[in-house]
Amino acid sequence: MLCRGATTGSTPTKFDTTCTADADCVVAANWNGCCSAAAIGLKTSEKAAFDAFEATCGGMPVCDCFGDQVNTEDGYQLTAPATARAVCYAGTCLSTGMPLP
Repeated sequence: MLCRGATTGSTPTKFDTTCTADADCVVAANWNGCCSAAAIGLKTSEKAAFDAFEATCGGMPVCDCFGDQVNTEDGYQLTAPATARAVCYAGTCLSTGMPLP
């Protein structure tokens, strides 16, 4: 993962996404543009490291839009107040916009 606006040749930061159950996972928002964020699934123990990474990236950019679009790893595009959730799928934490059954 790179900070938005990272220059070519920047080294990506990697976070652990391994899991055995949904409870092992948490959703994190990575601001990847002016008006949207990518919801990503992370191992719960990685959340603090991710938050520190996002802080160094500057967090949500100042934009001329609502910034309320969230894209999940399974292809859903959500608009606030809808929220993504994290699931453990085949041993990997993923974000989803799919509603609970």
